[in-house]
Amino acid sequence: MIKQGEKVSVSIAPVRSGAPSGTLRQITLSNGKVLYGPGNQGEAPGLPTLSPATEGEAK
Repeated sequence: MIKQGEKVSVSIAPVRSGAPSGTLRQITLSNGKVLYGPGNQGEAPGLPTLSPATEGEAK
């Protein structure tokens, strides 16, 4: 998965209200592998998806 210190690119869809929040769309790892957020499962069937963060995990 993602290793500490690894450079990644993150795509987030902002909320409509303009609040500092959003929905994870995808993460691109340094090796080019793309992980899709839960809202994008239909766009890329068969690719790995991320599970929701649990309490205590880094944001």
